[in-house]
Amino acid sequence: MEACGSSHHWARQISALGHNVRLIPANYARPYVKRGKSDAADAEAICEAVTRPTMRFVAIQSEEQQGVLFLHRARDLIVRQRTQLGNMLRGLLAEFRIVISQGIGSAVKFAKSVLDGDRPAIPEVAVDVLANLSKQIFALHLRVRWYEMRSDFRQNRTRAWHYFEQYRASTQSQRQRSQRLLEMRSSSEMVANWRRGSVDATQSI
Repeated sequence: MEACGSSHHWARQISALGHNVRLIPANYARPYVKRGKSDAADAEAICEAVTRPTMRFVAIQSEEQQGVLFLHRARDLIVRQRTQLGNMLRGLLAEFRIVISQGIGSAVKFAKSVLDGDRPAIPEVAVDVLANLSKQIFALHLRVRWYEMRSDFRQNRTRAWHYFEQYRASTQSQRQRSQRLLEMRSSSEMVANWRRGSVDATQSI
């Protein structure tokens, strides 16, 4: 079989019926495709590739291994989102000559100081956005820590649950804050302010 989505599940199911299942990486089977891609052409290419004496195969993963991979892939997604927010926070504040040191740790530290009440001298609307972004990045940081604790859950069950509770409380506060902002400002006012700022910036150039 070609190693693709759900291939490990079907490999386990077919192996349980007594068959010897081998998974071939898609990159190794592709050179044997003789014509346009289709199910028949792919099947022929796999049959050709499996006869090669030097062909390498993918080990079939158990459900436990797939569960661990599930966790690490989810953590990678959260880490990327946290990095994106940190870069956005750093770029927006640079417009006000506020410099955050390189590294996600510096961005999280700054976000926590904002949540603790240390607000920079910037316009009110920028302070609201900064507070919202700070809550998001700090909540994502707690989620990353929870995933790290969850990967060794049996030894760190209490700490993992602690970070999960912190994240849940943070997201609940963030939702309440977002709801208040929506009540304070309508969509038309936000669009008008954005257009006015863009026009002013263009005229100044």
